[in-house]
Amino acid sequence: MIANITTNKGAELASTIGVGILGVGLGAAFSAWIASYSAALLLAGALLHGSGMLLKHRIERRSGDRNAGWMVALYWLCWLLLLGLLIYIVSERLQS
Repeated sequence: MIANITTNKGAELASTIGVGILGVGLGAAFSAWIASYSAALLLAGALLHGSGMLLKHRIERRSGDRNAGWMVALYWLCWLLLLGLLIYIVSERLQS
């Protein structure tokens, strides 16, 4: 996989996926310690990721960069997943 990455965006995507997997692993390893902060951590991470994603998208559009179709699809898929996460967190809090 790594040998086939030839663009900066591909490297950024690999790095982002890697840090996501690392975060899941850390969360699983320390779940007992951070369980009471899970909703706050999820929201903070989603807000930070969403704002960074939006800013990056705007910068690329202003500079005239054309994104590959798979990147545009991932951008919108990510927003849908973040919306789903928000709905899940709110529904869990309302049931508590």
